[in-house]
Amino acid sequence: MSTSSWLVGSATIAAQTITINGGAVVLPAGTYYLRDATGSRSLLAAMVTAMTSGGVAAAAAEVLLNRKVKLSGGANFTITWPADAVLRNLLGFSGNLAAASAYTASSISPLLWSPGKPESPMMSPLGCDGRRVYLAQVGVAEDGSTFSTVQGYRTMQRYEWRYVHMSRVQTSAIAGGEFARWWAEVGIKARWKLYRAIPEDDASITAVTWPTAIGPYWVTPDSRSPDWDFERSGGFELADCRANLAVACHIVPEVA
Repeated sequence: MSTSSWLVGSATIAAQTITINGGAVVLPAGTYYLRDATGSRSLLAAMVTAMTSGGVAAAAAEVLLNRKVKLSGGANFTITWPADAVLRNLLGFSGNLAAASAYTASSISPLLWSPGKPESPMMSPLGCDGRRVYLAQVGVAEDGSTFSTVQGYRTMQRYEWRYVHMSRVQTSAIAGGEFARWWAEVGIKARWKLYRAIPEDDASITAVTWPTAIGPYWVTPDSRSPDWDFERSGGFELADCRANLAVACHIVPEVA
């Protein structure tokens, strides 16, 4: 078992009509994190509400220590996903669910990325959301004295991870659990939060106990359009084994 930081992203989706136990249930349109402490912003909480409305007793939706989503109930239940598969894919499932009381997704949600190790914040101590960068204009008066006009600040951060296993960076599949997929689904267009020191185990089916989130963040682009840099780790320049990753970001208002 290792300890890692988890980056949990959000997605804005249209209303989803799910068929649960043969009946239609609507999951409302909105912007949802995969999981959030505030139920109205949590896709997993929205799934629990939909499953309960569809007659699933003791409905539960959680992320396991193996990074996959699990949906469960007190008895067998069925779910048929909307035809566009948006909701199904965000949760990591690959098909409709039938004839069981619990289902674990076949893939990691593209809204979740874990480097398999703790983060290194480069603009603040561990556990802080960042450093305040003040928006100030500095002028020089006629007598040579200086003055500043401060118009607020932005909280900036840069997270780095070194020697990340390449399976969590990018493969030819660009699948859930890979940074390249998380970047496409979240990094270039959505809010996300960082959760520190989560124990994870690919063989574990235990549910995650979530710490307090840091964020929400939005990726801070440089002079280019938002992009990420692929850099093989020192000593592995000629091998596809390990890579270094970094995310520059800033704090943004929370989803309404």
